[in-house]
Amino acid sequence: MNPIGHTDYVSGLVYRGQYYDAGKDSAAKCSFCGQVLRFVFVLKDMAGKPMPIGTCCFDRFDDGPIRAELYASQVLLKAAVGRAERDAKEQATLCDVSIRAAQWRAARKKAKKLIKWYQENTKSKWLTRPLFDLRQEADRKPEPGKKPQFSLRWYAKHGIALETGISQAMGHMSLAGQAPPDSFRLP
Repeated sequence: MNPIGHTDYVSGLVYRGQYYDAGKDSAAKCSFCGQVLRFVFVLKDMAGKPMPIGTCCFDRFDDGPIRAELYASQVLLKAAVGRAERDAKEQATLCDVSIRAAQWRAARKKAKKLIKWYQENTKSKWLTRPLFDLRQEADRKPEPGKKPQFSLRWYAKHGIALETGISQAMGHMSLAGQAPPDSFRLP
């Protein structure tokens, strides 16, 4: 047994636990069979020259320590790649949530501003039906502690509801001859 790794004395190769994910569009090829590899495991010959191989050629080794280490490395590598892919997906969802939340906050602010403008210009605390519905939608708040997917759906649904409510309220106000300034128009 080599203190740094195991040597297969039949083939003269040493495995020192080097492995990596070459990516889905990899150009790395197996030194034994030439197959394109995503998961690369680096063996070294007796001269120290690296020889990348893939899982396709693990069975070339006897049931010895190198083969066991290669299979163990495969498990570790696939677990690490799976975690990285899940983390990337979760981060993308969190990014989408923050974008939708910002859009919802902007629409909510515009809705409250429109309601305030209407009440100040009509000198009335009563609201028309579209403005009343808009105020009810603007007063809704997301439930804390929800999973990101639920938050994303909530912000998307209620952001659209606010934008639709603003459009309806402004259309109703225009018909009644109470058109607010252009600063209330949605982009």
